Amino acid sequence: MNGEVISFFEKFTCLADKCPDNCCRAWDMPVDSETLEHYEAVSGKDGLLLRLKLTRNREGDVVLRTLWGKCCNLNKDGLCKLQCNGQSEFMPKVCKLYPRNTVAYGDYHLGMLDLSCIAAAKMFVETEGRLEFVPAPEDMPIYWTIDDVYEDFVCDLREDLNNVLDYLWNAETSLWIIERDIFAHCFAMHCHLVRDDAEGARYLPFDIDSIKDMCEEQWPRILEMRISEDTSDYPFFPMSFINELIYQNIPEDYLMMYHPKVYKLLKSYKRQFGKITESSADRAFMGNWKDICEKHSWLSDKIKSYFSYKLQMNYLNASIDYYVLEPVLLAMLNVQFLMVLVITADGKGDELSPKKFAELIAENERLLSHNKVFNSEAMQRIRSELF
Repeated sequence: MNGEVISFFEKFTCLADKCPDNCCRAWDMPVDSETLEHYEAVSGKDGLLLRLKLTRNREGDVVLRTLWGKCCNLNKDGLCKLQCNGQSEFMPKVCKLYPRNTVAYGDYHLGMLDLSCIAAAKMFVETEGRLEFVPAPEDMPIYWTIDDVYEDFVCDLREDLNNVLDYLWNAETSLWIIERDIFAHCFAMHCHLVRDDAEGARYLPFDIDSIKDMCEEQWPRILEMRISEDTSDYPFFPMSFINELIYQNIPEDYLMMYHPKVYKLLKSYKRQFGKITESSADRAFMGNWKDICEKHSWLSDKIKSYFSYKLQMNYLNASIDYYVLEPVLLAMLNVQFLMVLVITADGKGDELSPKKFAELIAENERLLSHNKVFNSEAMQRIRSELF
């Protein structure tokens, strides 16, 4: 097996009843086919009662029912009834492995920790500098297996990801310029792949000047985003677009039930920034962010590390559909949403300690990464409205 895990993967320990949060809320717990067979094998009244706990979500996946945003298997102490009663065969695989996120891309296995878990988020925040990977344990269980992949393309993506991360950590410029350069690089790869030119994508150097020349022919706006003095230090997504996603694609009743902490933050966000005009929103946003980074010198590196983490967790998913732009765009969207939460928390007087930052990361992950409907709608809007 050829596999790697994030350096703190095997150090993770569940906080159980000492956890200040609960991982069994605010998202659909998918039931894998193997676990579903156990549900279907039980006959009579017991089997009927078990299967009543199952339903289908908007995407048609079989999931565990939720009651007021929490898994129907939670007891009054916030613990899993199935685990407490020794019925682990009825626990979906994701529940047994969480927050371990393990994927087999053909022969290559990747192990990460889902940062929606507050304990994992704290371990991430405590890790300094560039994230490191170590060989995966031989007995690492795999949650998601992707068999139908082109092994050579997985290798190409891994090499390209290393080049992207080298640039991310070595470039002496702002994160916003880095994001645009990485996007331009991935767009150039995309241009080769849609023409069925895998060789061109494989040997594409991470040379910003060459990429700018190519993008100038294909997409002038990318070049403009990179060199315009007026917008070179603005966030990748216009804040007017972020606002529309918040207020049009995240229903308020959904936030109240599933993400009450984020709901309160976004209420404060509206009070703090609701009167800012669209033309000045980007400048105001970046001004606030720079002020916070000056107060907390560790923050700039941690937001860069978060961007790196999102790329490392999802970049190889492009081996499924060859769409290399999606993991990059969603990573940048996650970063900008997290910045909104950080700016809002600071504006309402919360002390931005590393512990608080970890809590905001966990909330951000639950809101975005666990919401396939939102991600799909966001990608549709990005394609139709921005590009």
